[in-house]
Amino acid sequence: MFHFEVTDEADLATPNTARVEPTGGENFNLGDRIHDPDKFSGIVKYVGAVDKQTGTWLGIEWDVHSRGKHNGKLGDKEYFTCSIPNAGSFIKVHKAKKILSLKEALVLRYGHDEAVSSTLKSIEDRLERKTISYSQLRTLNLSSKGIIDSPEDVQEILTLCPDVQVLELAENLIRSWSFIGSLCAGFSKLSRVDFSKNPLTEITDKELQHNKGAFKNVDHVILGSIGYDWRSFLRLSVLWPSVSNLQVPFNLISSVVPPTVTLLNVTSLDLEGNKIVCWNEVLKFTVLQKLEYINLCGNKLKVIRFPAETDQVDTRNSSFFPNLKKLNLTENSIDDWISVSELNKLKQLEELRLDLNPFMNKDTRASNRQMIIARIGKLKKLEGVDIQRQERRDSELDYVKRFSDQWHAEKDSFRFAAENPRYMELIEKWGQSEAGETSTVVKTMKSSLINVTLVPQISSLKPCSKKVVPTMTVQKLKAFVQRVYKENEPPTKITAVSSRNPGITFSLDDDFMDLATYSVEEGDKLIIVW
Repeated sequence: MFHFEVTDEADLATPNTARVEPTGGENFNLGDRIHDPDKFSGIVKYVGAVDKQTGTWLGIEWDVHSRGKHNGKLGDKEYFTCSIPNAGSFIKVHKAKKILSLKEALVLRYGHDEAVSSTLKSIEDRLERKTISYSQLRTLNLSSKGIIDSPEDVQEILTLCPDVQVLELAENLIRSWSFIGSLCAGFSKLSRVDFSKNPLTEITDKELQHNKGAFKNVDHVILGSIGYDWRSFLRLSVLWPSVSNLQVPFNLISSVVPPTVTLLNVTSLDLEGNKIVCWNEVLKFTVLQKLEYINLCGNKLKVIRFPAETDQVDTRNSSFFPNLKKLNLTENSIDDWISVSELNKLKQLEELRLDLNPFMNKDTRASNRQMIIARIGKLKKLEGVDIQRQERRDSELDYVKRFSDQWHAEKDSFRFAAENPRYMELIEKWGQSEAGETSTVVKTMKSSLINVTLVPQISSLKPCSKKVVPTMTVQKLKAFVQRVYKENEPPTKITAVSSRNPGITFSLDDDFMDLATYSVEEGDKLIIVW
């Protein structure tokens, strides 16, 4: 029995057809150039039905010959022929997308084809494809159009669209930096480019020389998912003398060579989804003295440590990253609180994201937030939420009390100072807690506790009676309720119902006010909403 392997796991046999129009999607003709989802390209040699299979199939001769399986012949039937032996295979029509030149993509994206426009389903699509004069374009967005290198179109595109400022060519089939350079060199007002998800080859010395000046005014460069390491980007950077915003996410960056001549004006650096494991590699970017934002989300960082500048433990500020204001460390592998404390050495750090790191799994989100705020003194925004003055005060006081007994027992130890480098600073700020004060405070508080009934508005959760201290803030009450009911998030709203007059209700809507301010009393009900 004859068995034949094809790209889409089907055996083929049917008379050859010059053209078959599939229902829905694109129509294909013999000779059309296409690419598949893996960005392999080829030429259509057959369009038609497949014996014992449904739908329309394409017979392709692939540019990368090893992608092929056969010569277009199945059994005794020849569907097409290949110029290179075994360079052909069949794919389902919906897996193919036409390859376009730059000019063809421009007409498709911004053209005047009313027949095409009438098939668009949504208002947004119609607006996107509205008739527009090419000369009016300031943003030229031709992403995901199957564009290949089209040097023959460059001059005409530059004539048609002389005032383009933003060029977006992401997710195409562009390989050559010579093509990109010749196009960008003609846009004198160009300020932002995006060539992400293209199969770009490494730039050659000849291309570097040819493209000098092509990006002279570009200050925002996006090159995501192109499979480059840092050395490749550093080599390219000589072309971007004015770049201030560099985005190179989802690449292969694991080690860093410090830039010494180029990139010195960069203020924003996006390294999301790369392969950086060691914090020392990140520190190499400190030569970028103007850097204000680094995105390290989704890397593999485990530990954060700055080299000591003095022999003393209390090195509160580091000369590293002197202007860094925003830092994103979401979804790394950080598993210790010392790493969080180390970030206090960044003199200008104001905004931080740390979610989805292992150390966050050891306590509630509310407790983690308080701890982070207390450990990093200049922070103004955490996980996108502003830190109010009262929240900082409560967080720092709670931190002082939490570690009071340990400090009295170990205050002369190097280990305590290393693990809690802000503790002495906070004692100077808020005053010292006496040894055993935590337990004394608990005893004192017992006499002033009030009994309230928690009434959650979730059918699976039962009301319960709890004792709380009137000086507790609403924010702490929410964290307390979260712990009581073991929910993933704190409640979003709490409403008090007076025990003296059940007709009186009032919303506890200010997280930083305490229960006494709201006149919450013995026996009141608290309606809890998530």
